[in-house]
Amino acid sequence: MLAGTSEAASPGTAPGEAASPGGRARRDARLGRLGVAGAAAAVVALLVLPFGVNPVALSIVTLGLVYGLFTYGLDLSWGRVGLISVGQAAFFGLGAYGVAIAERFGVSIVLGAVAGVLLAAGIGALVAALSLQVRGEKAVPLFILFTLAVSQLLTRAATSMPETTGGSNGSTVERLPVVGGYYLVVGVVVVVVLLTNRLVLRGRTGAGQIAVLANAQRAESLGIGPTRVQVLAFTVAAAVSAVAGTLFAQVSGIVTPASLGIALSTSVLAWLAVGGKRGLAGPFLGALVLTVIEQVFGGDLRSLYVFGLAILFIVVVSVAPDGVAGIVRRMLRGGSDMPRLPRMRAVRPRDGATGDAGAAIGERGERGAPGTPEVLLEVRNITQRLGRARILTDVSLTVHRGEIVALIGPNGAGKSTLLAAIAGSIRPERGEIVMNGHEITTLRPAQRARRGLGRMFQVPSVFAELSVADNRRLAATMAGESGPDSKHPGHEDDIAAGELSMAERRNLELDMVLAGPPELVLLDEPAAGLSHDDATSLAGRLRHTSAESGCAMIIVEHDMGLVREVADRVVVLAEGRVIAIGTMDEVAEHDAVRRAYLGGDA
Repeated sequence: MLAGTSEAASPGTAPGEAASPGGRARRDARLGRLGVAGAAAAVVALLVLPFGVNPVALSIVTLGLVYGLFTYGLDLSWGRVGLISVGQAAFFGLGAYGVAIAERFGVSIVLGAVAGVLLAAGIGALVAALSLQVRGEKAVPLFILFTLAVSQLLTRAATSMPETTGGSNGSTVERLPVVGGYYLVVGVVVVVVLLTNRLVLRGRTGAGQIAVLANAQRAESLGIGPTRVQVLAFTVAAAVSAVAGTLFAQVSGIVTPASLGIALSTSVLAWLAVGGKRGLAGPFLGALVLTVIEQVFGGDLRSLYVFGLAILFIVVVSVAPDGVAGIVRRMLRGGSDMPRLPRMRAVRPRDGATGDAGAAIGERGERGAPGTPEVLLEVRNITQRLGRARILTDVSLTVHRGEIVALIGPNGAGKSTLLAAIAGSIRPERGEIVMNGHEITTLRPAQRARRGLGRMFQVPSVFAELSVADNRRLAATMAGESGPDSKHPGHEDDIAAGELSMAERRNLELDMVLAGPPELVLLDEPAAGLSHDDATSLAGRLRHTSAESGCAMIIVEHDMGLVREVADRVVVLAEGRVIAIGTMDEVAEHDAVRRAYLGGDA
């Protein structure tokens, strides 16, 4: 239990409930029921709306719903996986032009709509796949540039092909009467798309997106491929935006190059920012309200609307990054807008598994099965350069099942680089890495994680925005375990993991790593930042875990007390080379170790 932690009860919360174990969960359940009731009320309101408003107002609401679906498409990218598209109108316009071109050439508009949506999804997948090949901090800026370029290219293409698209004047489409039923068609399409996405996002896909957005590094070490998750998310985002575009064509009656352009892309960014990301209400709230305002301030006052929208965007992004919907969520949750992990089933079955996860288990084999080799990991002649500097030179080592191996050496010896090479964070210039008899040298970290490789980082890597319970549950779910939500019920389960102390985050990280269960765990300075008592406790836990589960460990550590306590063998590196291997006492007597690490008189 975390000392000194308290939580004020929110309005409508019974005294003491917020602070009690499970209090937040009960409140979330009530909020979930409230959300369902709100959604049902919204559907009923949409059904009765045609009988209570005039045709002009109904047309504005219909347009607002279309723009709301468009904004929701952007939320699937920006809100869910952190990919900001500044050219989202390109996909909206592709859907609209699919309908317009089909009607222009006498083809079924349904076929045109399907073609537009599929083309948008394909281009979206290509844009994401190409831009996200660059990993790290450069990926998102490159993605932004790609989406902007696609928007500009498609706008230019639409303008330069008057025979097909109508050129700069656009292409007219038969405008269907809103009162005659098209309003309900729009409403049905919106509801179907939202329900479908809601069901999908409450499963493994949604959990993966939450993990990638919260901490891509930890997500990857749990076997979730961040790039794959983001590419899939943006593909769906492009398709949903295109669906909105197909509806827009028959609501507006004309499709012009502006439907693909930067102005509309900027507007949808503002709608989502104001309404709020990561939810159903925010995108529609922002689009509906701002569409109504735009219609009121049309004509001569449009410049005033654009200026006001720009100011509102800046203010909301600065003061309330999650928009109006985020403010409401905080009020209902007593000041917290912590993401909640959806209820899920295990995703990596243990027996009879199929697909990628099943293949991974088949390749790992069962621990202790007959014929399983004693050697778990072989590192063969690994060489790595950084520019002209050689960081590792022909490094080789073996790790046996259940063995704890410590890597020690002076700063700059190449310990963390070797660990990163084994984990898959970097690809060695030369050499190979073999685990369970399978070469894994070219595999990505997520693929290695699915083969039984766990990793702990120098700074504890957890999902800071998620609760402690959700951190554990996400790790267990991705490992194929569907056990209880928490092994250690208490107040701390409802606390955001980012609020824990260093020692508590380290133990939570270890809980998540061991959920696999892994066959090999890599630990990079696990005692860094811990007190002596916490380091001693961690050492005992590592030794107990290895003995109980049989998993092997490779530990990079400067705390010689911890190394002596847990390590079966010690590998000493100096200047990128292995200079000694043995027990702690054996390497301490080694002359090369004395000179390079312990000092000449040690």
